[in-house]
Amino acid sequence: MKAFILLLLSLYLVYSQPVQRLEEYTASLATWRKLNPKSYQYVVGEYTYYHEPVTKTTITVKNGKVIKRNYWFKDVLYTDEITTWVEDTPETIATHLEGFPALDFDEIYSQCRSNVLIHEPDRVQFEVGNNGLISLCGILPPGCSDGCFGGVKVESFTIL
Repeated sequence: MKAFILLLLSLYLVYSQPVQRLEEYTASLATWRKLNPKSYQYVVGEYTYYHEPVTKTTITVKNGKVIKRNYWFKDVLYTDEITTWVEDTPETIATHLEGFPALDFDEIYSQCRSNVLIHEPDRVQFEVGNNGLISLCGILPPGCSDGCFGGVKVESFTIL
């Protein structure tokens, strides 16, 4: 009987996480749809194991379209040199390979649902912050120790 209860408990823990994350995702998506801003800005960051910033990409959306992407990079391994660039015309948006892609928040929600939440629960990282909006959605490959998170970490979100 004790083994049966432990089995039920372990099954609950394994299978309740995806349901809970999906419920959190659905609630966050409803918040996003209710908010429905047409112009906003958000910052996506990447950090080292020591919580030192490595990159930050600021995406600006106006009237539902990405109009600007700012990028900042610090070489924390070798030189501490900082590199920055700005894409702020339709011809230059998404021309650099570095940085977070030029996505609006609808695309972030869509990619989170279709590309992240489908993975095994122990690999998925999902958090809601920023007044109910997605703040973290990504996966960790097996054996990940540093710098291998694949997804989005939204540091800030501002309605313009």
